[in-house]
Amino acid sequence: MILVTESSRRICGCFLHCENPCVRGFHSVRSIFGNQKRKRRRETMMSIIEVYGGMLLRALGQTLLLTLLSLLFAMIIGMIFGLMNVGHNRVLNLIGTIYVDAVRGVPLIVLAYFIYFGVPAGMQGLGFSSFRLNALQAGTAALSMNCGAYMAE
Repeated sequence: MILVTESSRRICGCFLHCENPCVRGFHSVRSIFGNQKRKRRRETMMSIIEVYGGMLLRALGQTLLLTLLSLLFAMIIGMIFGLMNVGHNRVLNLIGTIYVDAVRGVPLIVLAYFIYFGVPAGMQGLGFSSFRLNALQAGTAALSMNCGAYMAE
């Protein structure tokens, strides 16, 4: 039950359409059930963590693994193509420039889709019928290529 008075409507600043002044802003009038809603919200969050906590921790581990592997491979790719761009050999310079411009010009989501779906299809077309990439491998390759191109620049 909420006590709505003319003074609480003035504090809120919405004289016409404020049915629940406690939702709209600071008021001296509070709902009797306001603390119960907060407690219910905390209980709901705890139940979500209890139910899905293990899955969230596994996902956190996969994310950290993807990040570390991608960073490691991106540094290697970036170093190789960066040295190609700085060298005096025109052929290596051209290869490095083409790689950087091509990979940086493609959105990461397109690159990820190409690696996850296109590379296995292409390999199966070449005769490697059992070639597959799981999500971690494809994600690591896509992020490594993309970040490596940015590092090479």
